[in-house]
Amino acid sequence: MINKDIPAVLLNDVSVNLELSFNTIATFYQQRDLLYVGKPHRLRFSALIYITQGEGHHFIDYKRYQLKPGTLLTLGKHQVHHFSEHCSVEGYVISFSNEFLHSGGDDPYQEVMATAVEEVNCITETADNLSGLFDQIDQEYHREGSSYKDEIIRNLMRALMLKEIVPNYQALCNNTSLCQKDINYHALKKYIEKVFSQRPSVGDLAKIMGKSIKQLDKIAKDYSGRSVKELIDDRVLLEAKRLLAFSQYSILDISLQLGFKEATNMTKFFRRHTSLTPKDFRDLCRTNVAKRVS
Repeated sequence: MINKDIPAVLLNDVSVNLELSFNTIATFYQQRDLLYVGKPHRLRFSALIYITQGEGHHFIDYKRYQLKPGTLLTLGKHQVHHFSEHCSVEGYVISFSNEFLHSGGDDPYQEVMATAVEEVNCITETADNLSGLFDQIDQEYHREGSSYKDEIIRNLMRALMLKEIVPNYQALCNNTSLCQKDINYHALKKYIEKVFSQRPSVGDLAKIMGKSIKQLDKIAKDYSGRSVKELIDDRVLLEAKRLLAFSQYSILDISLQLGFKEATNMTKFFRRHTSLTPKDFRDLCRTNVAKRVS
């Protein structure tokens, strides 16, 4: 039986105590089957890929990113990505759970770090000393007999997030204070992530969060410039694109998975947001894939 879904990868290659895996890119290619490395797969964890040497490309969702020394890729939970089938770069791959970064108690940066990893995806110009931070994580990860290994790596990872990735996310938001402080927005995004496939109304989300529709829309617009309805539509559209590009589900199956009663309803939704039909988008993605491997 053919698996129609996008292959999902769990974070199972971890050390005894850490919800984190650290490899050089060369080792990563050696340890993984090429079918795993070079084919689209959905992450059930977060990941960072840092390039120290060489040039190449990498695919996150349906976008192609050019790689060069100093490039930092960030991948969030549920994103679809794949490596080039030929290893032309060197650097580091870190896979980790978002919970690993949690410092305990009321951590003011936990949600913004998780969101930043999902939203940034590619930083082409990183700080000159970033390579040294990855080297430190490498040394601690492979250090034997350290009683403080977990905490040292956690703090190095948090430093990496707060020095490089979160500031880039703040630049996307155009509002540093909101990115740091508005836990209501991150809670809203979490709820949307859980229920987007049910196509909830703004009223449904407002009731769940104990807010009025007006209050919820203000939170969304102040933070992202988008209404709650637009955020829901954005997430539905993203999942539709992922499934069209990378799964073998029929357009009808995808429509039903995403809460549309009929395929024609999804077609209208998709065309309104992209000017393409779902079939046109799928054909375009598959044509591009064929060009990549030819």
